[in-house]
Amino acid sequence: MPVTPRNESATAPSARTSPAVVLDGRLARRGLGIGRFIRNLVEALTAIGEAPELLGMDRPDADSAASLLKSMGPKSVLMSLSPLLAGVPRAAVVHYASNSASVFPSSRSVLTVHDLFQRDATTLVGKAQWLLLRRGLATSEVLTPISSVTADSMVRAGIDRKRIRVIPHGMVPVRPDRSVNRSGVLAFGATMGRKRPELLCSVLEALSKSGWDAPMTVLARAGLSDDHRSRLTAVGATILDDATDVDVKRLYGSHAALIVTSSEEGFGLPIIEAAEHQLPVVIGRDAVVAKEAIGAHCFFAEDIQPATWVKVVHEAARVRNPLTESFLPSWEDVAREYVQVYGSLQ
Repeated sequence: MPVTPRNESATAPSARTSPAVVLDGRLARRGLGIGRFIRNLVEALTAIGEAPELLGMDRPDADSAASLLKSMGPKSVLMSLSPLLAGVPRAAVVHYASNSASVFPSSRSVLTVHDLFQRDATTLVGKAQWLLLRRGLATSEVLTPISSVTADSMVRAGIDRKRIRVIPHGMVPVRPDRSVNRSGVLAFGATMGRKRPELLCSVLEALSKSGWDAPMTVLARAGLSDDHRSRLTAVGATILDDATDVDVKRLYGSHAALIVTSSEEGFGLPIIEAAEHQLPVVIGRDAVVAKEAIGAHCFFAEDIQPATWVKVVHEAARVRNPLTESFLPSWEDVAREYVQVYGSLQ
């Protein structure tokens, strides 16, 4: 797929220094966390002259193995079995970037591990993805978890720490926000238990009763149950099911605070994206989130009582420009780290 490089530097792309790379994103969904990670990484690799061949990012919102296979292209299905069957040259490095691998992975492979949540999967699709991830964990030459939290989970699961190299998400340089008309709260809704949709509904209900008269917007690209959707609509929240990446960036830039009710995140990409837009984030003190994602823009609710969250939301929404500088490397620096990894597999 064509990729437009991010224009963060006037420096012209250098000549390729790494081996040919196939970046496998076949099980990522566009617009969600892993899909956005892959998009950013491919743009950055392209910008420094190391453009990979991108496979996939064609996973649908599939509720069955049959619907998943039906929607995937033939090359993606073959890639699930073996890169060689998918036509990948033996000499190429395969970067499994969508938290999955192949039944018979490439001998020259890098596996980016976003999280191990799939080990608790109950659906056939989830179990199949966990099987492919386990194959990658066992056989990939280099494992690159995106956070220290994920790395620690891997070690507890029996992975040798010597095979692990933590490479976090990148970050767009933070700039002062000079807008004067930010208002409202933004939140991400999802049906997954770790996202705590019940807490999100309770917080927005309590916020509405507190006299909050600014917009409440919920991004629901990962789905919402009918009950939660009804409760959120009843308090006047706007629910967006199909927001594009451009829409999300606009929303980050126009709201006064982001509410993240998750109990656990693989990394916490919305927290980083909020930081890039100088958007304060309200998150639970009990949340298991990568320490790499936490910055001065984060405000913590000390318990799960809605009243506590409402108080913190009001506090966070009054803050402007919470950050003076970025606290993660640029995406180009992240890309260079991956180029080093690719080169080590020559």
